[in-house]
Amino acid sequence: MPIELRRNFELMRQLDEKNQDVVEKFNTIINEYKSGKISEATKLSIEELKGQLQDCIDRGEEKIKIAGQSYEVVDKHIRRLDQDLKKFEQELERESLQKKQQQKQVLKAQGKQKNQKNGIEDSSEVETRKPKKARTQVDSDFQPSSLDTTYNTDLYDVNQGFDMPEMPIDPNEPLYCTCRRVSFGNMIGCDDPNCPIEWFHFECVGLTDPVKGKWYCPTCREKQ
Repeated sequence: MPIELRRNFELMRQLDEKNQDVVEKFNTIINEYKSGKISEATKLSIEELKGQLQDCIDRGEEKIKIAGQSYEVVDKHIRRLDQDLKKFEQELERESLQKKQQQKQVLKAQGKQKNQKNGIEDSSEVETRKPKKARTQVDSDFQPSSLDTTYNTDLYDVNQGFDMPEMPIDPNEPLYCTCRRVSFGNMIGCDDPNCPIEWFHFECVGLTDPVKGKWYCPTCREKQ
C-alpha cells in the first residue's frame, strides 16, 4: 500500500476516535434528560458539548476531504497498473509474432535445403531465374540440320521414357500442406502469420507458376 494512502487511513481513524468520545458523552446526557434527572454538572456539560459537536462537524468535513484524496491516490495507481498491463500485453504479442516469423524462416530454410539436396529448385529461386530454353527450341541465328533435329527428338524420347528412381522417405520428416505429405517440388508459404499449415505444394493449391507478391491459402482467404 502506498505511504500516502496509509497516512490518510491513519488520519481518518484518529478523527473517528475523537468523534466517538463526543458521541458517547452526548448519549449519556440524552439518557439523563429522558430519566428527568439532570444534575448541575450535566447542564454545564451541555454547554461544553455544543462546542464539541461543532468540532465533530469540522472533523467530519476533514474526513470527507481526506477520503477524496485517498480515492484520487487509488485511481492514479489503478491507471498506472492498467498502462503497465497494456505494455506487458503488447510486449507478449510482439514476442509471439517474432517467434512465429523466426519459425517460418527456419521452415523456409529447411525446405530450401531439402529441395537443393533432392536437386529441385526452390520456389524463390524459380521467381528470380530466367527459364532455360527448351531442348526443341532453336536460336534465330542458327538453323539445325535434319540430322540435328532427329538427334534432339530421339534424345527427348529417351528422356521421356526414363523413370527416375524414387527417393527414400524419412518417416520422421515433417509433413506439410493439406495433403499432409513431405516437402517436394515447388512449395509456397502462406503470408498469414496465424496460418495453421503455412506451407503448400503448388499442385495442391492449383498453382503452376510462382506468385508475385503476397499469397494466402484458401482457409486464410475465407477468414479475411
